[in-house]
Amino acid sequence: SDENTNTIGKTVFVLPQNAQELSSRFGSYSPIGSPSISEAVEHITKKVTWFSDATVDSEIIVLPSRSEATDKTDNQDMEATLLNCDALIAFNIVEKNDVQFLEKIFQSRRNSGKKNICQFALDSGEAKSLPIIVGPHDHSSPSLSAMLLPWTSDASGRRMEEQMMGLFDRWTSDDFVVALMIFFNQYSGSEIDWVKYSIDATWEKGP
Repeated sequence: SDENTNTIGKTVFVLPQNAQELSSRFGSYSPIGSPSISEAVEHITKKVTWFSDATVDSEIIVLPSRSEATDKTDNQDMEATLLNCDALIAFNIVEKNDVQFLEKIFQSRRNSGKKNICQFALDSGEAKSLPIIVGPHDHSSPSLSAMLLPWTSDASGRRMEEQMMGLFDRWTSDDFVVALMIFFNQYSGSEIDWVKYSIDATWEKGP
């Protein structure tokens, strides 16, 4: 971006209109209870900056209410941001119109031919219509090489998906950010120091 010439990638988090009112699954072990989805994701964006030494940008997009009159240019800008970001993570997109909108975004990204992006829809619509993609690996249509040939880039993407989902499923902000950092470390073309110097050798740090 213009603000940071050292940027290696961008994450966009997509939230529903009522994200401030929805309890998240984050902080379920905390004595103060669960934050809202909005609060949790705002916290994650700050940690993305910190863990990446400000090399990974992040943005939160709250989908507009369908009853709101939205400017066509604003919608086009939002769609362009969603289509062009490197990592796209959606939370709690369940309202029919929102799901249909997100399906179009996910399918367009899937059809883009890019091999260095990822997308996940968590606690959202039907998994089949919101395909997970990590690098060259398409969860909804895995290649034979991803299944059978462990040294291929497709198989590497499949392993990365499993790692990221395992971390996401813990529902802590640190684990979410770690998942994003190992993705960018592998697919951005640049190393992230936090991952590079991590002592956990089980993460697949290179192609």
